[in-house]
Amino acid sequence: MRIYMDVCCYNRPMDDQTQERIRIEAGAITRILQNCVEKGWDLIGSIVVEYELNNHTDKIKQREAFKIYNYAKIIYNIFDYPDAKYRANEFQLLGVGAMDSLHLAISECAEVDILLTTDDRFINTAKRSNSKVRVVNPTVWCEEVFNNE
Repeated sequence: MRIYMDVCCYNRPMDDQTQERIRIEAGAITRILQNCVEKGWDLIGSIVVEYELNNHTDKIKQREAFKIYNYAKIIYNIFDYPDAKYRANEFQLLGVGAMDSLHLAISECAEVDILLTTDDRFINTAKRSNSKVRVVNPTVWCEEVFNNE
């Protein structure tokens, strides 16, 4: 299993856990990370994620997010894939945000099974794109995966 998470997922465990949705999403992310360790799932990283994390304004949250990011086994550099920049531009023309389009393009290059995000807007615009990668909320994806076990 090859999983890519955008920065929203890396930040989620440090968000306000008094909100039910946030708490549930953080739990799903924790379960996914456990399966990366226990079942050998591959968490895929990228310099796009690193760029966003490095520019985080909350340094405590940044440090904690990088601890989660350290689970990434493989790091993709978008500049190693000439088609990725082209694909990212295509996604932007379809309404996907600039950083999200880079996450989506690198996910295609990395041939991930799933791209996880807690960003509803990203999920909705990605559905309307012609991406080969499914973009879904980690809670929804966990329900699908673990209910089929």
